[in-house]
Amino acid sequence: MFPDYSPQTPDDTKWMKRVYLYVGRYQRMTGEVKKLPQPLALVQRRPNADDSVEELEVVEVIKYKLFFKTRPEPVNDV
Repeated sequence: MFPDYSPQTPDDTKWMKRVYLYVGRYQRMTGEVKKLPQPLALVQRRPNADDSVEELEVVEVIKYKLFFKTRPEPVNDV
């Protein structure tokens, strides 16, 4: 969850300083979004009927990572 993100201002990166990740219903992790120095490609093998050639498919390009400094915090369910 990105509480301070606004789609009207895509160039504003202040929202990257505080983000939340909920683990189940009772725990929340607070962290920040960091840009990777080099993007990573998430690759998977493509199912192929012919076993002689192996094909790979780029599924996603990862440009950011979530960085957490602390352990999960308990959250009360109201």
